[in-house]
Amino acid sequence: MTTAIYIDSNVWNWLFESNIDLWEEFPADSYEVCITNEIILEVDSIPEDKNLLREFAERTIKNAGAVNRPYFGFCNPDYQLGQQRAGGFGSGVLAKADEVAFKHMRSHPAGAARPTGLEKHEADDALCMRSLHNVVLTLNMKNPFKAAYEKGGNVVFLNGFESCNISLREFVEAHLKSRPQIGMPPT
Repeated sequence: MTTAIYIDSNVWNWLFESNIDLWEEFPADSYEVCITNEIILEVDSIPEDKNLLREFAERTIKNAGAVNRPYFGFCNPDYQLGQQRAGGFGSGVLAKADEVAFKHMRSHPAGAARPTGLEKHEADDALCMRSLHNVVLTLNMKNPFKAAYEKGGNVVFLNGFESCNISLREFVEAHLKSRPQIGMPPT
């Protein structure tokens, strides 16, 4: 069985600056690098003045064989075709009851759309829901990631990783084996 690893948007800059290759860190025989439609929208909105970062993210997604795993749902007429969050038959995965409950617990009033077309915390909430049964890598130690972690989500906070002198894979594996000791946000 492979472990699904979801990458938060804020990690792309960190991976780029750290020169970390997700394909090497998380080989396909044990791991599956995953993304969501919300993350694709965020990568697509990286400004032109950060073209190298955008190219790196797109290349990494392709080279790591990242699988787009949207939740199952129907087309939302409020969004254009390329802005849909849900996936239909053959592409969307069913949300588990605890993931849906987490989303409803985190519901907040709709706000103005960001440059990505997403509402505030929309991409983060989508990742946090997935952390209940998968692994999410992030540098964001605030809510909703903190709430997901506290609810038992497999959120791996990469802050301070450089001081560990281990590989990213070892860091994630240590988190999975001993969750309270590594990757935990400070109190």
